Amino acid sequence: FIEAGMKARVTNRFDGHSELLELTTDYLKMKMTSHTELQMKLLPISNGDTIICMINTVCAEACDSHIRFFTKGWKELTPQKKYFTSPTIKDFFTANTSINKKLMIADMYLVELKLSASSTDMIAKYTMPGYMSQEDSLFVSKEMHDIKYIWNGKKFINNTQK
Repeated sequence: FIEAGMKARVTNRFDGHSELLELTTDYLKMKMTSHTELQMKLLPISNGDTIICMINTVCAEACDSHIRFFTKGWKELTPQKKYFTSPTIKDFFTANTSINKKLMIADMYLVELKLSASSTDMIAKYTMPGYMSQEDSLFVSKEMHDIKYIWNGKKFINNTQK
């Protein structure tokens, strides 16, 4: 369907639709429901083999992602932090920002992860402002930046300069 330029869309068990949005030789992106997305990427590892990176994202007012890693035989690789260390809230802000007061408003920590279809990079975005008041969200958002991660053959490394 994708190669023919058609939508690869089916009815799911929730009477909604699931759709294959993007497919390459090493990347897959699917809209599972109206609020969930699945991404998978084959990542080369230093011994010449590959592992599977899988990201599940759930969205409401803000999105939150969960990342997991597997062998090609679908054996889960643990601990996950061996391959990716989740950023802290402070990682999304410049070192000199005085944002601490506004961060105290946030009682949840939500991060959306996006794999690249064309490279082994990944972007992390702090999405908590989606749950804040408009005033707080504007204040916090102008002090934030996304974090770019580079796959080095062993793990994702934070490549964002603050």
